[in-house]
Amino acid sequence: KSGTLNVTVTVLDSNDNPPVFSQEVYSATTPENVEFGTIVLKVNATDEDEGMNGEVEYFFGSELDQKMYDTFKLDKVTGEIQITGHVDFENAEVYKLDVHASDKGQPPMSTDCMVIIKVLDVNDNKPDIEITSLSGVVSEGSKPGAVVSLISITDKDAGDNGRVICSLSENVPFELKPSFQDNMYSLVTKQRLDRESVSDYEITITATDCGQPALSTFKTLHIQVSDVNDNRPEFPHDPVEVYLFENNVAGSSIFFEVSDHSLFGLDRYTGQIRTLRSFTETDEAQHKLVILVKDNGNVSLSATATVVVKLVEPKEAISAADVKTVTSNDNDTNITFYLMITLGTVSTLFLISIIVLIAMQCSKTTDVSAKYLPETNYDGTLCHSIQYRSGEKRYMLVGPRMILFYFGELVSAQIRYSTPEEVKVGSVIGNVAKDLGLDPTTLTERRFRIVAGPKDSLFEVNQNNGAVFVSKHIDREDICDHSGACVVELKIVVENPLEIHYISVEVTDRNDNAPIFPEREKVIEIAENTQQGARFQLAGAHDPDVGINSVQRYLLTQNDHFQLEIRDRGEDKIPFLVLQRQLDREQITNYSLVLTAVDGGKPLRSANLNVTILVLDINDNRPIFSQEVYSVNLRENIDIGTIVIKVQAHDLDEGVNGQVEYGFGSDSTAKILELFSLDEITGEVREVSDHSLFGLDRYTGQIRTLRSFTETDEAQHKLVILVKDNGNVSLSATATVVVKVVEPKEAISAADVKSAATDIGDSGVTFYLMITLASVSTLFLISIIVLIAMQCSKTTDVSAKYLPETNYDGTLCHSIQYRSGEKRY
Repeated sequence: KSGTLNVTVTVLDSNDNPPVFSQEVYSATTPENVEFGTIVLKVNATDEDEGMNGEVEYFFGSELDQKMYDTFKLDKVTGEIQITGHVDFENAEVYKLDVHASDKGQPPMSTDCMVIIKVLDVNDNKPDIEITSLSGVVSEGSKPGAVVSLISITDKDAGDNGRVICSLSENVPFELKPSFQDNMYSLVTKQRLDRESVSDYEITITATDCGQPALSTFKTLHIQVSDVNDNRPEFPHDPVEVYLFENNVAGSSIFFEVSDHSLFGLDRYTGQIRTLRSFTETDEAQHKLVILVKDNGNVSLSATATVVVKLVEPKEAISAADVKTVTSNDNDTNITFYLMITLGTVSTLFLISIIVLIAMQCSKTTDVSAKYLPETNYDGTLCHSIQYRSGEKRYMLVGPRMILFYFGELVSAQIRYSTPEEVKVGSVIGNVAKDLGLDPTTLTERRFRIVAGPKDSLFEVNQNNGAVFVSKHIDREDICDHSGACVVELKIVVENPLEIHYISVEVTDRNDNAPIFPEREKVIEIAENTQQGARFQLAGAHDPDVGINSVQRYLLTQNDHFQLEIRDRGEDKIPFLVLQRQLDREQITNYSLVLTAVDGGKPLRSANLNVTILVLDINDNRPIFSQEVYSVNLRENIDIGTIVIKVQAHDLDEGVNGQVEYGFGSDSTAKILELFSLDEITGEVREVSDHSLFGLDRYTGQIRTLRSFTETDEAQHKLVILVKDNGNVSLSATATVVVKVVEPKEAISAADVKSAATDIGDSGVTFYLMITLASVSTLFLISIIVLIAMQCSKTTDVSAKYLPETNYDGTLCHSIQYRSGEKRY
């Protein structure tokens, strides 16, 4: 015969799978200035476990900057990333977010991914116009192409939104010439100016970007035209004839003024001519005076006029005046003829002078080309000498560090210097005068200066020798943050003639900063059932230095369970702990590791992160009874409440996984189950009837009698005790307790026999112990006596063994003689 039992095994889930993201790196784009609440993207992670072990929550990494938390919000349930702050392309072009996904198991398991959000530029910034005026006054004698101002246009936007078109107001004798640098212009004269026609100009400069819609900025520049001595004085009449009466009173006014004669006097400011005395018979009847007039210009211009003074009788003067009136028309005709001849002559002379000036200018330009040829004893600060020729307007590269440009009369150069950070204030980084061949003695007169650079200028020029030196403490990390190349742009101007030099100073990095971890200690909780190969991300170190001076490698203290893995994410190096061997909390509960970040500078600088691994317990150990079968004999008339026996089991796990509870096992006989019941509240085992026999405490494992035995009770009771822990998936074990009920006499006799046997056994043990103690004591005494005897005999022999020499004087230079038996040594 046979029986069947259907066994159904239900596999319960444990949290042994971490969440897995669909991608390791998520990428998204968003325009700047978007509305709050806009969803950028959604991350998704799945967990193969079920129930709470498979429910996933999302959160940002703790290493993010506070600005990230203010700008973005992560929904912990859906994984949607929303914009909650102002996104500005000009402040940050790329955001990198570290997103973690964790399940709700015990202990929880997590994973991470990287989210890269690129911000798209919107045309939300107007161009900015910066005008560097060399002087607000322009001479009317300036040639076409003379530079008036330097105009720099900047736009914070990028691409077409940052490309700017610059224009001037119409009907002005000025134009814009673009420079070799983007958005750099020179305001130059387009034609000759005439102060006598227009003495000042209001020029409106318009800068418009190429974005959609286009944004514009306007700026007004006021320019005054200064006078030059380009006009000669003119007499309204030439010649001037004046008729005077003789016998005139001395000092009376005639007309204008002239020379130094004793007869006439000339007022040099009013032009009045006065008689200084009366005419006499010896004076000539006609006086011809040549009047010279000149201005007070730097190069004075002059003109002459002739004054003819005729002396006549009073009546003749009246008649002469009448005759002059009659003949005035004929004189006007003659004057017009002479004026035409004079005009033709002056025009010819003007053309000749222009041709001569052009020839002189060309010959002077040729000299300029020779002026910048390298000298044999050149001591400039650049790596090569300077060579360029302005006559043919050639562009020449001066070594790898300087470029010269020539635009008409404007000479422009671009020079590049380099200096390390943290140099002393006053350190010279280069000499512009030597590198460009400028005469140091003329720098002050030519107003050699820096006209454009950082607001907090770090560099200055010395007008005595043309050197560029450090004026303030330089910290590369403050100037350029974490960018690759750190370049400070300067603009140096020299006037008369105008020269513009663009100086680029590269600030090189020094290893003056050690790597920094965002926190000094990191605690990671890892379940002991975590599979080998699991990775745990650590916070990377940040080093403000760049290049070889930044973080180059990570080191981890030697251990048997974890290995270090480095992953590159853009410019950052992210360290990961990789589990190599299975963990066991019952053997080691925690691990202390040190992660060291090391840069590549000289000297090497490093930082440490203390990593503590806490091994979390899982319910992987069953409770274990102290013995599999317990036996106990009970008398029939024992007192109620007597402890029959206490079963004991222990569990190596901790927490609720190690807390055990006792109960009857399913292997107990049907009668035992009918006879006893387990109280879920008190933990006592009671009979189903009112005559309960045993009680079991579910927490302590003690079994007590609840009443006296009766004749109807069986002589032997076999109890199967089940113990289980309180883990999520509880584990259990069983033990058997055999309770025998005996008569009181039998119990007493059995107890007496056991007591007698115990006494006999105890007496035997005592007897043997006494014999052993006596033997050991005797041997000890004998050994002491023998040692004393040996010591005494040894001392007696020594006294006779050493024989001194007859001539021994007590020094160590002689030998030692002693006797041993019949031999001497």
